[in-house]
Amino acid sequence: MLRATCRRTEKADSISASGVFRTVEALRPLTLLVDEADTFLKDNEELRGVLNSGFERSGQVIRVVEVQGEHRPVRFATFAPLALAAIGDLPSTLADRAVPIRMERKASGDKIERMRAGRNRANLADLARKAARWAADTAASLPADPALPEAMNDREGDISVVLMAIAAHAGPVWASRARAALLGVFGLRAENEENLEVGSLLLADLWTIFDGTTADRMTSADICAKLTAMDDRPWPEWRQGKPITAPQLANVLRPFGVRPTTIRVGDFTPKGYLREAFKDPWNRYVRTTKTPSLTSRGDFKPQHRNNTVKSNGYEQNGAATHETSFRPEISKVYSPEQQCCGVAAETPLSGVNGHVAGDEVVI
Repeated sequence: MLRATCRRTEKADSISASGVFRTVEALRPLTLLVDEADTFLKDNEELRGVLNSGFERSGQVIRVVEVQGEHRPVRFATFAPLALAAIGDLPSTLADRAVPIRMERKASGDKIERMRAGRNRANLADLARKAARWAADTAASLPADPALPEAMNDREGDISVVLMAIAAHAGPVWASRARAALLGVFGLRAENEENLEVGSLLLADLWTIFDGTTADRMTSADICAKLTAMDDRPWPEWRQGKPITAPQLANVLRPFGVRPTTIRVGDFTPKGYLREAFKDPWNRYVRTTKTPSLTSRGDFKPQHRNNTVKSNGYEQNGAATHETSFRPEISKVYSPEQQCCGVAAETPLSGVNGHVAGDEVVI
């Protein structure tokens, strides 16, 4: 989708540090699309440094190169919109410069259309043309200093300037939606320190707990007690050999949008969870042959790619009846100085020696 809609895309999987700044210098303006980042980026500090510098329009690196028989310092621009796709989290310095887009597993009831050649790609090409025209007509009139949510830190605010400027131009309703959306994605990233694989395991165990009772709610203390009784799970020795607590339970569930609430149990109003709150995450992350009933237990089919779950040093063979999953993250980096982003080029991108960059038609 990004290749079809962004401005002058250049797909650059497994690119080197020198490849980044030489490509940006020779072919700018362009949008870099880097896939499989988890396979080569983690231990490549030089590449991370170059990508970090490209966050702002003034970004550049200096290299000593041979020019007409002499070695001279030469500036190379590094500024370019960038999209990184990776399994797991990005390195922290890149994540701080990114708007995170967390992929979620399709729910059983979700209807989708395959992104193949034909109508869908034609629709994206039409969207790209409209975006390019809108940018040409409107980008110069966007507010330079749109109102940003106070809850954002400085870097998050810098990233969001362009997005909030576009939303503000669209009107107050869209500005409100944009603020809520940005706070949501940044909040998810900040709260997503717990292992999401373990979160899937916890959701499966909670499915089992609720499926064995007629209750439509349960206190946090009762849930923790039932989890602690599962000897083949990490919960009895969750932290430093001690059982999982109510705050720790909440931390693991938070990335899935499930939070404790005040519930009524007889004459008491303790903190706990409603069965209804788990409906969506169960549907997405717990694969069963039926919806959780009030009295029976369902069978879980593991689909983990290597059939092993690891959590805080605890390892469990994939033969267990609970499923875990990886969730890849795509992060789009926007520069606060960028006039507009995500628009298609009007002419093909020509590179060095007349080479046309990319292998698709550029709108």
